[in-house]
Amino acid sequence: MTAVQDESRKRGKNTADNDVYIRPKAAERKLKAALELGMVAYLYGVTGTGKTRLAREVLARKQYEYYSARETQPEEVGVKPDGQERIVVVDDLYTVTLQEIKECWAALFRKLAGQEGVRLVLVSRAPVPGWLLPLQVEYRFAEIGEKDLCLTRRGQDAYLELSGIRLEPEAADRAWELGKGHPVSLKLLALENGDVDLAVKNMWLWLENHIFDQWEKELSEFLMETSIVENYTKELAAMITGRDDVDALEMYGEYGDAEDIRRVLSANARRNPAAGSYFELRGYYLSLPEEMILGDPVLMCYMSMLHSILMDTEESERWYRELEEYAKKHSGGERREARRRLFYLDIALPHRGSADIASLIKNAGSLLPGQRTALPEFSVTTNLPSLMNGGKDFCEWSRHDRELAASIGKAASIVLGKYGKGLVPLALAESGLEKGMDSFEVMRLAEKGRIAAEGGGKTELCFVAAALLAWVAVLNGNAEFAEDIMTAYRERAEKEAPRTLPNADAFLCRIYLYRRQPARAAEWMEKAPDENGTFCTLERFRYLTKARVCLMAGKTGEALALLEQLLYYAEKMKRTYIHMEASLLLAIALYRAGREEWRETLQGCVTQAESYHFVRLFSRECGTALDLLETADLTWQDGDFRTEVLDECRRMEKFYPRYMEQGTDAEVRLPEQALKVLRMQAEGLSTRAIAERMGVKENTVKYHNKETYRKLGVNTRTAAVNEARKRKLI
Repeated sequence: MTAVQDESRKRGKNTADNDVYIRPKAAERKLKAALELGMVAYLYGVTGTGKTRLAREVLARKQYEYYSARETQPEEVGVKPDGQERIVVVDDLYTVTLQEIKECWAALFRKLAGQEGVRLVLVSRAPVPGWLLPLQVEYRFAEIGEKDLCLTRRGQDAYLELSGIRLEPEAADRAWELGKGHPVSLKLLALENGDVDLAVKNMWLWLENHIFDQWEKELSEFLMETSIVENYTKELAAMITGRDDVDALEMYGEYGDAEDIRRVLSANARRNPAAGSYFELRGYYLSLPEEMILGDPVLMCYMSMLHSILMDTEESERWYRELEEYAKKHSGGERREARRRLFYLDIALPHRGSADIASLIKNAGSLLPGQRTALPEFSVTTNLPSLMNGGKDFCEWSRHDRELAASIGKAASIVLGKYGKGLVPLALAESGLEKGMDSFEVMRLAEKGRIAAEGGGKTELCFVAAALLAWVAVLNGNAEFAEDIMTAYRERAEKEAPRTLPNADAFLCRIYLYRRQPARAAEWMEKAPDENGTFCTLERFRYLTKARVCLMAGKTGEALALLEQLLYYAEKMKRTYIHMEASLLLAIALYRAGREEWRETLQGCVTQAESYHFVRLFSRECGTALDLLETADLTWQDGDFRTEVLDECRRMEKFYPRYMEQGTDAEVRLPEQALKVLRMQAEGLSTRAIAERMGVKENTVKYHNKETYRKLGVNTRTAAVNEARKRKLI
């Protein structure tokens, strides 16, 4: 708090300049009403809208305390005995960015708002932020927005008159169209004695000095880049700015813009694999001159990560060593940046596995207490619906999940930043799910993690939570509810985490297999990744989904080829869970292909999964896995584990008797009446017209529709007609 502000707080005096001022009536009325009713008043608007001035004017004859969140810590405001009359104004809330500081302010506001006799006035530049929403719900804010702070046309005329300026009607109209009563525009107009053109020029200067210069570099770049077009859509903006880096680089490459290409590559290199276009942009990075990369620790780190993703572990380690040499030869900020990147690679490189990560995280937590931005951001999921099988494979951690959660949970939250929110309960939920934990306990932990992730964490962790809750629904025979859960997440992800959408769609496809909806699974296959060009390790979840659809569709050869690639990847990159999952699916494919190797493959999978007590690895495959487990003469080390696996597989088979059943999707038989209805629907006839032509009631036609949709695995008339044509039923 400044000296002037402090004096103002003590005496309750108005410190505004003695100039022309007209209170915006709407804002004044709302603020006074909030004070009288004891509501929390929340004023917001861009710079220069007069938020602080209004508060001071309305409170000029009252004793009040003024604090700027930019210069004040929450504990400096304090809480006084209940019942004491007090007006507290907290300005500049937009400057509060650190999560822990947000939590402190929110806790203070909750105490103040709950005290009898306290009137709380909050001032910021934007509408109520997410971290204050719980408080808003509890105490119902009186919001005074930017429109309320602008003067009306009558207010503009009164302001100009008090300033000694009289404009011709045409000029007054133009001034109104340009400023719409914005306080800054009116003040500049008054300073220029009503010269609208000069006022406009000064408005631009004011914006540049008071607004643009305060923006973050990324925001400034975004607006400068999009200014080349008069209007833009979200997709066009993404292409122009490099947020869709592939399209941007193609555009810059077409025009030979080397500097913009370098800028986009450098910006993308600072992202983690979940946020950056690592695989899509590999061609650009691999063609960079080596001397350019050697001069930039961020690019060296990126190259090490890129080659690891491409399974070129030797080249990945070479770039790691180059980065080590850079750190040795440089000092100051350059050395610190290189060391940050090395520490990041120590934890994040995919091919190094997870054996030493616990000790690394502990060390990072002790070295960097409270410094949430000290290390580059990690992605613990790489946009997959899993923590244990996400950015790294953590099967080994599952053996000692509770102990590890207690020993490294706090350190992980420091190192992982927003990815640490909800991490521990979600990791425990997933580990428990795989080992056959009670559904209620899994759900309890998953919900706890979801709520934590939603409170300042990453949407990617909400994806994990949604997946766990969906699996609980599937395991309890309610695949329809599982689809509802994942669909709800998908709607949210469209805005908050679009990079998770491909894997969310793949998860939905897995649910279609349980619900026996081959048409929807076939529709998903049209956008499934193609492993025959270049195998992309980041697509592993979608590859495993694709293998299942191939098995269901009778494309055993395609499934075998894909699963062999996945096994190679799993062995080379230390992906234990994927190795087990791919082995089980490979055994199913070999069995269907009449190959005797299926027994040996299945035995290896059972032995490996048994050591972790991963029950759900098998039961997710329902009767498809059960057939093989009961047919093969397998060796089990743990009789209880065997019983648990077989019992749950039998239970799942009852829930989903036709899961991944080969070939039945092409063997749908429809009654003649249903076929007649379909043919007339294909002609475009309505339900009523079909009923009249067939001489039946409309309800009869609707019944045929319902049964036909169910058998074909579709939800609409158009989809039913298209599916029937594909199957040559009509």
